[in-house]
Amino acid sequence: MKRVILLLMCLCFLAGSRSVEASSCAEPPPIEEAYAGASSVFVGKVMMVRERTRNVKVSFKVYKVFKGALDDVSVVLTSLPNDMGQGYPFQPEEQYLVFTYLQEGRDHTNLCTRTKPLSEASVDIKILDRILRQEPVVLVGEQEPPPTAAVLPNL
Repeated sequence: MKRVILLLMCLCFLAGSRSVEASSCAEPPPIEEAYAGASSVFVGKVMMVRERTRNVKVSFKVYKVFKGALDDVSVVLTSLPNDMGQGYPFQPEEQYLVFTYLQEGRDHTNLCTRTKPLSEASVDIKILDRILRQEPVVLVGEQEPPPTAAVLPNL
């Protein structure tokens, strides 16, 4: 009897770990790649989170746009939190750096993008600012590349 119980416990543990693997994401792409593949990138504050039948509708007050054409208040869709689509767990009144992708003509995001709370996004924002200024991006520990002739003023 003890063996049967132990076997059932092991099977339950393995079944549970498989579902975790199925819903996990690969490591997010580097910031430059995520930026290039995104339909929009912005910093905003969550004004409203509304669960609907098929997804969650999140309204943001947009503070800074890095990519895309967004209104002051923009709506992003994400999967339901318990869905296998890795819905992002946005919290009202919190600020986020949001990366979206187009799906059926609407902006969507999920846990597998570089979307994150603003409090965890300082490095990403510094890189995004450099991308906007079209400056070379230098990662921590690397040296600034020398200027090229295209950057030097005409003498």
